Amino acid sequence: MTEWLEDDDGNRASVEYFGSHEAAQSALDSLKDCEDCVNCEHCARCIGCVGCSHCIECERCFDCRDCQECVRCTWCRECRGCTKCTRCYGMMYLYNMDEERA
Repeated sequence: MTEWLEDDDGNRASVEYFGSHEAAQSALDSLKDCEDCVNCEHCARCIGCVGCSHCIECERCFDCRDCQECVRCTWCRECRGCTKCTRCYGMMYLYNMDEERA
């Protein structure tokens, strides 16, 4: 049976997923203003994501890393402003390069 830790914002962390009670608590403690996220860590202002890390202002994403302002993305890395992408990589860098050219 999975042991879950939960914070006041409805975020949950599985002890089995993180490997220990301390690691699961640390993951929960690393979330800043996130709500209803599961097994995420080091994210800020995300809602309803699962298994993500180092993301900012994402919503309902799954297993993403280092993304910003994405919605319903899956397995993405370093993206920004994507919607329903799968295995997208590095769009943040392309976005930033376009801004610098403007």
